[in-house]
Amino acid sequence: LCGASEPRELEALLHRLAGNCGDLATSETHRRLVPLVVEDRPMRSLEEAEAGDCIICFTRQDIMLTKMELDRLGKSPAVVYGSLPPAVRREQGALFNDPSSGRNILVASDAVGMGLNLDIRRVAFRRLRKFDGEASRSLNISEIRQIAGRAGRFGSRYGDRGLVTCFLQDDLEEVRRVLSGPGATVEEKEKALKAALFPTPAQLEDFS
Repeated sequence: LCGASEPRELEALLHRLAGNCGDLATSETHRRLVPLVVEDRPMRSLEEAEAGDCIICFTRQDIMLTKMELDRLGKSPAVVYGSLPPAVRREQGALFNDPSSGRNILVASDAVGMGLNLDIRRVAFRRLRKFDGEASRSLNISEIRQIAGRAGRFGSRYGDRGLVTCFLQDDLEEVRRVLSGPGATVEEKEKALKAALFPTPAQLEDFS
């Protein structure tokens, strides 16, 4: 299991879950090897998109509209989102990583980290809200950190630093607060005090 150790109670909770399953859990802490820098101002428009940029959208409609606008600007992007077949996601990721492909901008959902090693220079959030299957909500701290952290992957072409920005000033200030802050809010900590493990729909199908 790999992820952010927040809220602070999460590590102890995972150890208890492992113990309840008769397993022994150990923890290792890793530090980010490449600095992550929040830009001073938001992106004003897609005209400012540059090679190595990943534009993060949270609906298929926003993804398609963003792609169409970049096409119109002569900046045809690669596209990655969750419902694409894995082979297509890999193909689009390879196009984005290839400097000679002409697809050096990426439009993606939060599926940007699903099994792909991407050479992202800058992550730009269209907005900080997503539909979670029940309602539209703000991204939580872990989601913002995980997505922003895709910029400046160690060993990539942009391995000196990663950049993060947004299209809205209020969103940019929220990202700055999250990436420089100590961790989860009191409200998020309260929500994370209990947890359970459930099989995925695919696992249920395997045993049906």
